[in-house]
Parts: sequence; structure tokens; C-alpha cells
Amino acid sequence: MAEDASQDTGTRSGAGLSAAPPRSILGFALQAIGWGIAFFAIWYAVAQPLSLAAAWCGAQVLKAVAPVDRVRIESREGGAAMEVEFDATTAFRHRIKAGTEYEVPVEAPKFTYGIPFFVALLAASRAKRFGIKAACGATVLLVLASVGIACETALTLGTLADSTGSLLWKASGTGATLFALGFQLGTLIFPTVVPAALWVGMDAAAGGKVRFSS
Repeated sequence: MAEDASQDTGTRSGAGLSAAPPRSILGFALQAIGWGIAFFAIWYAVAQPLSLAAAWCGAQVLKAVAPVDRVRIESREGGAAMEVEFDATTAFRHRIKAGTEYEVPVEAPKFTYGIPFFVALLAASRAKRFGIKAACGATVLLVLASVGIACETALTLGTLADSTGSLLWKASGTGATLFALGFQLGTLIFPTVVPAALWVGMDAAAGGKVRFSS
């Protein structure tokens, strides 16, 4: 009787896993890899427009954290570039000619590779409302990528100097630390950890579709 009760308890506690068709971790991993290959190929194919979109978003963040008046986004082979014009105060202090722009390359792919990773996880878990979840998650990841792009651009601007060797702009100690942190998060954490977290959060049934084989 005790054994039967124990088995019954185990069945009830495992109800969450049996709510959806069981699938081994290995099987799920193989599907995720297969979908990943497909979606990374698509991501690579649309790298140019995606880079322009990410750079534009990054420019909006940059204008909020750095002394710049105008940022133009230019298309470059395999990516994009920001044409940055400093604000009037900085231009006057360093005698920068009006309309002078400084080009900063934007390597957006190193910030956006989490998007195909996230979509592959959704596809492998057969998420309901796949299109809506994929679009929402990709938007979140694009915004986070823009933060990393803005931080990297700010760090680059902090290295520019005028004809006398004086830096055009120097962020405060705290600001420089935050820019460096934002850049690291944008390349290492946002594209790797956040996609998995979004997948778990959006696809609540994933826990029932993936189980360890006993």
C-alpha cells in the first residue's frame, strides 16, 4: 500500500511533465540545433538590414548618453556605420568646424546573434503563437543590442582627440565603467543568457515538452 501511495504521489508530482508529449533532452537538443542552423542562415542573409536597424536604435541611445547633436546611419559592406556630429559646446571647445562628422563602424552581428538562437528555441519547443512570441522576443533582443552598440560607440568617441591631442570627450569614471559594462553585456550576456530566459518565460509549456530520460 505504501508503495502504491508513493507511486501515486510520484505520478501526481510529475503531472507537469506529462501534460505535453514527452521528448528526451537529446531529441530536443538535436531539433534546436537543426532549427538553429536554419535561423542562423536567415539571420546571416538579412545581416545588412538588421545591422542598419540595430545601429539606428543604438544611435537613439547614444544621443541620450553622449554629447552629440546628430547621428547619421550609413550602410557599409557587411554592416553599418554611425556618422557622429558632436554638440555645439564640444565643437566650440575644440574648435571643430561646423558639420564635421566622425565615422564609427558598427559591427552589429556580434550584438544580434541571440535573435536566431531565441527563435530556434521557440521552434524546437513548438511554442504556441510562435510568430507573436518570435517578434516580441526579437524586439527585446534588438533593443538590448542597441544598448551594447551605443556603449561601444561611446567608448570609441572617448578615444577621439583634436589637433592638440586633447580628447574631444571624456566620460566620467562611473560613465566609462558603465559603458564598458554595457559593451560586455551586449556581446556576451544579452545574446546568450537573455534568449534562453525569454524562451522559458514566453513558452510556459516548454517544461512539459522537455524531460530527462531515466
